Amino acid sequence: MIKAISRQILEVSDTGNTYFEKAWLMISPEFINSGAAKLESEAEGYLAGLDAPASVKSRKRTVLRLLGMLGSAACGGLVTAMMFHLY
Repeated sequence: MIKAISRQILEVSDTGNTYFEKAWLMISPEFINSGAAKLESEAEGYLAGLDAPASVKSRKRTVLRLLGMLGSAACGGLVTAMMFHLY
């Protein structure tokens, strides 16, 4: 939900981000008279473009690397077992 606190500040109470429950956006003076629909659209677009904190991205990359290594090790073990079974 977006509501205008004043002519210069928008309060966004549903940011769509699990880390942040509210955001306050300061409207640039030249866009104060842009209209509520345009300001809401720009606020939603801006907040949707924000990314997760770096620690979350780093943790996700580490997990993906670990899963890749485990998958490679499992494939290697399977190929080795098949080779010994054939000979």
